[in-house]
This record gives sequence, structure tokens and C-alpha cells, in this order.
Amino acid sequence: MTTLDPYRPEDLAAAEALYWSAVRFTVGQVFGADPAVADEYRRDLSDAPPFERALALHDHPLDVAAALTGKSVTSERMKTYDHAFPAYRVGELLPVDDRSAHVERTSEILSSARRDDRAPMVTVATLNRFMGELGYQRLAVFAGVASYVLERKAWKRPLPRRLDMETLPGLTADREEVYGLDRALNVLNGLQEYARRRKPSSSIVFRIEKMKARLQRQS
Repeated sequence: MTTLDPYRPEDLAAAEALYWSAVRFTVGQVFGADPAVADEYRRDLSDAPPFERALALHDHPLDVAAALTGKSVTSERMKTYDHAFPAYRVGELLPVDDRSAHVERTSEILSSARRDDRAPMVTVATLNRFMGELGYQRLAVFAGVASYVLERKAWKRPLPRRLDMETLPGLTADREEVYGLDRALNVLNGLQEYARRRKPSSSIVFRIEKMKARLQRQS
């Protein structure tokens, strides 16, 4: 789910510089603790493989600081953090420009229609394949929210860079993650309408139409 290649040292170094400055600030200024604990944690990870270090950057600085200090994340601490780092987004390792991020609220993309409890199930693995065709990384769950994040190479497409799902996936008796077909189609419908509004002639609009038909045939 990373937005950078962990084996490109310059990219990883830039992401880490941003991330650890956020963690250090959060420990010291938000939680009122000694920032040295953040430095110690960073040193512990310094010898880890690049991929493991990149994965560590997905832990939100607030959660990391809470774990390091033993203090809880309160609404006041969240406000202090958000004021200091308004452009640092969960699930993205590099800073983004709010004017061009295209991170949409779920309510602005997905329909709020009542769920169809009789709809067949679609595995998250299947949905990941369809979303991957559009340029999205696999579904990732962070802080209780399931999201799809658009790969950097696909940012020019008329699609939101991140889409938060309405709910977490369900689990079958075999512990397989699933969504109802109605919810999966809701995602594709929302993305199709989003693309249509931004660029009506985009091939993405027609591609999603075909994807919806394929998904229904497979379910």
C-alpha cells in the first residue's frame, strides 16, 4: 500500500524525514513527553530492511506517539496535531498539496442507498483486482477505516486519490474478507460518476462500465 518504492533510497529518505519529524513533534508538543523516545524508536528501525521501514511509515504519528508515551489520543491532541500537520494524510507517505489532492469524502462519491442483505458476496481479493485495473493499491485498513489509495503513476486519471469505504469488510466462516455485491457496485458507480464529472470523454468512464458487467457475471 505504499506510494513509494522502498528500494529507492532517495524516496525512502524523503518520506522518513517527513514522517519522523511528525512523530518527534507529536511526542514532544502534542503529548508533552521527551522527543528522545521517538529518536530511540527510529534508531531501532534503522537497521530493518527497506520494505519493513516503509511499512512502518503507515503507522499514524498520533498512534505511534500514544504507544511510545503510554498516553491516550484525545480530541484536543488530535486538534493540536492537525493544526501542525494539515497536509500529512493517513495512508500516504509523502506530503500532498490540498489544492490538488482529490481526496473525496465517501458521502460525495458513494450512494447511501440501503444495503441489500440478499446480495451475493464479493471477496476483497476480487475487488482489489478490479480496483487495481484502475490504478488503486489493495484495500488497506488504518485506524478503523478501509481505504483504497491511488498509485502515484495513476494520479493523472480523473479518479480520487483516496476512497474510504463505507464500512470495514465482512468475514466469512473461512475468515475471508468480503463485501456485498451491491456495495462493490456502489464503489464502481461512484468512481464512474466522479470520472464523468471531471472528464466525460475519459476512457475510464467506459472501462468502469465494462468492469461492472464483469463483476456481476463473476458473482
